[in-house]
Amino acid sequence: MSISRRIFLKVSTIAAVAAGMSLKPSLSILGQDPPSDPLSNYTRATFAQYVDSVFTIVGSTSVEVTLTEVENTLPANESASGRECFVLHFRGGSTVLGQNTYTIEHAALGTFSLFVVPGGADANGARAYTATINRR
Repeated sequence: MSISRRIFLKVSTIAAVAAGMSLKPSLSILGQDPPSDPLSNYTRATFAQYVDSVFTIVGSTSVEVTLTEVENTLPANESASGRECFVLHFRGGSTVLGQNTYTIEHAALGTFSLFVVPGGADANGARAYTATINRR
């Protein structure tokens, strides 16, 4: 069976358009956008407001930690371009959590996920944890 070039091009074009269409969840059909990750809306300045406030790292056990510092690690000449790179320094709890992605809870910021890296303990036994956010 032979197919004309015109029919072949027509069917191919329709197939390419159909394959390229974005299939969004059913919420977008109802006119609602699906919820996005809240962390994508938080900047270095957002976290800087909450230095010395309590965050909860939720894993197999929950550990309450205090945000002690928000360290800007982006060179000054790159910060004007809208890029961000900063480290969140937390301290608290004597429970040792491994390096992993944890759910973080905060009274004002809500719930979001962060990849947390453990550090050493201070003289009082409080553990250090860091999380790096890099938006380049």
